[in-house]
Amino acid sequence: MKEKFYEIASVKDIDTFFAKCSYIYGTEIDKYNEGFEYEIKLDFSNEKNINVVNKIVSNLLEQSYNYVINRCEKKTDYTVEFFENKVSRVENSIFIYDGKPMLKEKLHTIILSKDYKVFKSTESFVYDREEIRRAINKDEMTYIGSMRKERCKDFILNVQNGMVFASAVSKCTINSESQYQYEIEYYGHYNIGVVVIEEMVLEELVKIAEILVNKSEVDFQNSEQTKLSFVLSKVRKENIKDGRENVYNILL
Repeated sequence: MKEKFYEIASVKDIDTFFAKCSYIYGTEIDKYNEGFEYEIKLDFSNEKNINVVNKIVSNLLEQSYNYVINRCEKKTDYTVEFFENKVSRVENSIFIYDGKPMLKEKLHTIILSKDYKVFKSTESFVYDREEIRRAINKDEMTYIGSMRKERCKDFILNVQNGMVFASAVSKCTINSESQYQYEIEYYGHYNIGVVVIEEMVLEELVKIAEILVNKSEVDFQNSEQTKLSFVLSKVRKENIKDGRENVYNILL
């Protein structure tokens, strides 16, 4: 099966990669349980350049018969402003992505699958500038702090079942302290006669995590630290100023 995908394995452009996958499978990409994010987080401590770690991950996974890698090496570098809803405990992060302001709203829960902590999080996005402004001005919204987020990302296709995963390495920094983390996230799947259910998503995420934890030269360890909890652990509360003005500048 993998032989059919040798031609597209070298395609770097994301849209071209997915278009060629759709052509081979004869179907467009779909997503199980839209509105939820499934991912495993792996911390690492050896502070390699994140672009190097991204290549190490893709090289290792590509050795498996099942995986083809879209080596798009999509790089981003931006500042994230964090707010938290005191009532719902929803995480709100605001940043510029592809030149436009975005508010991402998340509520995290953790599922244990084969001893791995898997995040199953509600996820929604707001792009309208006035809606973002109204959201952060609610009485129940508390400013937490900001961080710099550098990230490098590839995509992984399991050719046997048509499942696609986003594979991202990030370095997040606040007050000169950094979090190094890898995230493997279910991105979607091609409908090729396989019925995708939650247990299948969890199983595939764990398979990839096990390869990286057990075989990689990088010291990956399963983690439950979110970006928000990292900021909460490092921010100097006595120096925090309300970040609404920072967001207002983003929305200009």
